Amino acid sequence: SNVRVTVGVIDLLTTDSKNHPIIHWIDLSSFDDYYVARVGFFPDHTLALQIENRQQTKLQLYQYDFLSKKPLKLLIEDQSQTWINLHDLFFPLKQTPNLFIWASERTGYMHLQLHDLHSGQVVKSLTNGEWVVQRLVDIDEDNGIIYFLANRETPLEIHLYSVNYKDETPKIE
Repeated sequence: SNVRVTVGVIDLLTTDSKNHPIIHWIDLSSFDDYYVARVGFFPDHTLALQIENRQQTKLQLYQYDFLSKKPLKLLIEDQSQTWINLHDLFFPLKQTPNLFIWASERTGYMHLQLHDLHSGQVVKSLTNGEWVVQRLVDIDEDNGIIYFLANRETPLEIHLYSVNYKDETPKIE
């Protein structure tokens, strides 16, 4: 039998008539044979839901407003003929809640991008080249600086780099 995975958000502030917490279940019935890869929140308390198909060739980032129960809103869809590398390179920005950091391998290499929350569109690419961003280390939102690990100098070594997402043309240091 097919096991269906679903996601629920528990409201810790309100309860039902039997004093049980209220759970906002997300309807994922429109997805066929999928993984719920990652779940998080945007600063406006909407859900950030990453869903990957079973073949691992398509990764989608959805926003879901569970309080207003609007339909899931597709922000990003990354596809590959062979394989999508699942990553932890998603970061919603609290000080600029209409923007978020996402990484994509559309160029053939994993790179960081700044995205608009309302449209899902790329505002600007933050890194590029024939090398791979490995991991986000920290984000200093006061100064707009992302610290990340990558193998830019040589595929054999991982170094710590920074890039300022507020710069007109982001420069990697």
